[in-house]
Amino acid sequence: MKKSVKKIAVICVSVLVSISAIGQMRVNMYGNTGLGMSPASTDKLVITNTEYSSIRIEQHGQTMYSIGIGIDDPTTNYIGGTYLGTAYLRANNTGLYATSFYSLSDENFKQNIADIQSPLSKVLQLRGVSYQLKPLALDSVREKDLSDAKKWMEEKYSKTRIGLVAQEVEKIIPEVVDTNEDGRKSVAYGEITGLLIEAIKEQQQEIEDLKKQLNEFNLNQLRSSETVTDISGTAIADCRLYQNAPNPFAQTTFIKFYLTPEIQTASLCVYDLQGKQLKQYPIQQRGVGSLAVSGAEFAAGMYFYALIADGQEVNVKKMILTE
Repeated sequence: MKKSVKKIAVICVSVLVSISAIGQMRVNMYGNTGLGMSPASTDKLVITNTEYSSIRIEQHGQTMYSIGIGIDDPTTNYIGGTYLGTAYLRANNTGLYATSFYSLSDENFKQNIADIQSPLSKVLQLRGVSYQLKPLALDSVREKDLSDAKKWMEEKYSKTRIGLVAQEVEKIIPEVVDTNEDGRKSVAYGEITGLLIEAIKEQQQEIEDLKKQLNEFNLNQLRSSETVTDISGTAIADCRLYQNAPNPFAQTTFIKFYLTPEIQTASLCVYDLQGKQLKQYPIQQRGVGSLAVSGAEFAAGMYFYALIADGQEVNVKKMILTE
């Protein structure tokens, strides 16, 4: 008798547990599973509850390893993972955060590999901007949570950020811009790295070429200066050209010189780094004199200026004009 009662009790408990389980989890004819509701024919897994939907998977307790997903709330929409209590992955409405991130870039997955054409020109056309994100719509947030959602929105979305505008980038390097089904555009910032590397290399080559030209120019001027200096006993050998002050300058700089009374004609000439004459200032004064050069006459950059006396170069010096 006792065994029969015990058996009946076990059966009743089993039935109650089964009914409870069936009430929480439903599997339809397609093999789709629903937790808290019946799944549709197209849904492999549906999870819902009376509050905001969420999923959490743990291993060896929360402090060991866990993955969590929060849905339907602007303040908690996220995918996150923790290990030993420390977050190693977080993705929400404000960004994706991870301990490290790698992009698949193996040569075996690529074809039609080619050099980037005109990288520096493309980089110079890009416009870096600062901006703030537009606030999300809070229509679906429950009234009791609305104040917290607005506070969260203000903290997260009022932050000033730096980046690019996808529509502008698409006109210059469309390869790094993607447009989704609703027309919104995204930029693959990581793919711009290759463009920046090639642009720096191109710019460095230009710098090296300019250095070479500058060295050759200085060498020629040095030889010319030595030739003039060796002419002892002449009026030109006693002439002097001094460094401009201030240097660098942004508005006006003054160039001091000395010309012997015997000099018939004299002028101060300004050249660019390629040796092209940009300006010539006639000098009537003899003895110690000074000439004012206005920065408004030139673009920002490095220049040479030379003192010419009776058709011969006295000396050459460099000056720098800033913006």
